[in-house]
Amino acid sequence: MKENNYECQHCKARGFHKAARSVHHVQWVRRHPRLALSRTYEHEGVTYKNLIPLCEDCHNKEHDKSRWMIKREKKGFVNEERW
Repeated sequence: MKENNYECQHCKARGFHKAARSVHHVQWVRRHPRLALSRTYEHEGVTYKNLIPLCEDCHNKEHDKSRWMIKREKKGFVNEERW
């Protein structure tokens, strides 16, 4: 957070300045616990950022987006009316 001046990086990219309240882990801690405190991670020879300071709104949007992606990755028929 200190490296990014405690600013939300998504808001900053859109031209706004908003205080970051939390850090978003790109690589989920549950799946990749060894990367929990790692600033970067490497995939197929390319280095990516792992910890991104975000405000509450942007952090919630990121998690909503990732939940949507998980639902799309599921294979097979899933009945929305589970009865």
